[in-house]
Amino acid sequence: MRILAATHQDLERLIAEGRFRADLYYRLKVFTIAPPPLRDRPEDILLLIAHYLRRLGPELNRRVERVAPEALELLQRYPWPGNVRELEGTLKQALLRAPATVLVPGDLPDGLRHPESAGVPQAASASGPDVAAFLRARLAAGTEDLYAEFQAFMERYLITQVLHHARSNQARAAQILGIARNSLRKKIRQLGITIDRVVGDGDADPESEGDA
Repeated sequence: MRILAATHQDLERLIAEGRFRADLYYRLKVFTIAPPPLRDRPEDILLLIAHYLRRLGPELNRRVERVAPEALELLQRYPWPGNVRELEGTLKQALLRAPATVLVPGDLPDGLRHPESAGVPQAASASGPDVAAFLRARLAAGTEDLYAEFQAFMERYLITQVLHHARSNQARAAQILGIARNSLRKKIRQLGITIDRVVGDGDADPESEGDA
């Protein structure tokens, strides 16, 4: 018989405090694996998402076929202080909230979409989108719409960066992008982009502006 035991507790500390049996600890401690926290394993996040969606869907009687690229990006960027258990709980909430077969940012808990307002420490921001991780995840998921998904993934990054450069001034951002502001607003809604701040009246639409 082989026994696989897992814990998030510091057993040696518990032994010193008299709260765990030393003989049981040494009987179990034949080979120890100490995995790093989930935030240091972004490639595992994508695999775990696929695993939990397959497992939780039937349990909750929910059918989600895929995760939108924008939602995947949020799940990857979140630091996961609660590790795998927090990820599982988050996906349970998202599945119960999802009205369609595609999981979108709006289905995710508010604390994940706006972690700074929930007091969650942020991971260091990357210099650009993790294209390799995104492609690995979508290919592993067996996607048949990769071109559109990758286009949306990169478009979201582009628009987010331009909005940041323009200090959330949508008129200026639209000018930089070479599209009409109405078109930019539509893309912001479609891609689930959060605007950092609200600009004043000086950002009003030009009267003659039309869709690109």
